[in-house]
Amino acid sequence: MSDSIAPGGGSIDDVVARIERMPISWWHVRTRIIIGVATFFDAFDALAIAFVLPVLVPLWKLNGPQIGFLIAAGYLGQLAGALFFGWIAERYGRLTAVVWSILIFAVMSAACAFAWDYQSLIVARTIQGFGLGGEVPVAATYISELARAKGRGRFVLLYELIFPVGLVSTGLVGAYVVPRYGWQWMFVIGALPAFVALFLQRLLPESPRWLATHGRQQEAQAALAMANGKNVEAFSAVALGLAGDSARPSSLASAFRKIRLSSSITCR
Repeated sequence: MSDSIAPGGGSIDDVVARIERMPISWWHVRTRIIIGVATFFDAFDALAIAFVLPVLVPLWKLNGPQIGFLIAAGYLGQLAGALFFGWIAERYGRLTAVVWSILIFAVMSAACAFAWDYQSLIVARTIQGFGLGGEVPVAATYISELARAKGRGRFVLLYELIFPVGLVSTGLVGAYVVPRYGWQWMFVIGALPAFVALFLQRLLPESPRWLATHGRQQEAQAALAMANGKNVEAFSAVALGLAGDSARPSSLASAFRKIRLSSSITCR
């Protein structure tokens, strides 16, 4: 079997060619904004501990090694998360990995806000780091797979700029929030991306490149149709798993024909 033919039928090269012909549109910008919100809070949560420690050190009477381990715990979690979610992204999809990594670091940020001692905060920070480490590399991969080769570097760089913006914002927010409202509120703010994760799979499609390489040609074509502003309803049906519902073949065939018609109109 040729490398350009997906196991489920259809050409992977056809999907890639359509992406290469697709101009940068508002849909691409919106995608960068939505994923960028999660990446912003990834940076926020990673650095929040730096603005919490000046309060916790005298409050919990922490010594030097404890401070160092509290900082390192988050990075150990990030290392494990990057490796684990890289595997998840390859096996189950980019968007699936991004959603679960966001949920983990957002929920554990809320858990950090309720930490009652050094040990509980260590555990929460380690698990939070697990999610933080998984979001950034997989999200960057997802964004890069939506862009055509020409201008991809600039396209991805504009997305990546949100991370340093998040780091700077952490300092500004921390300087205002911690003295006035308490250290817990830094972690409460860091939990806000949970709302992004809840709606992410409804707002964005899976990576068409990933779908195509895994033989899911119909979903790949539907994702591309969505990117072109066509047949969003058809995409939603396919994304919800109706592609495998043999009890409704006529409605699925109709949706698929609409997607193919939209594809041929768009690409010619």
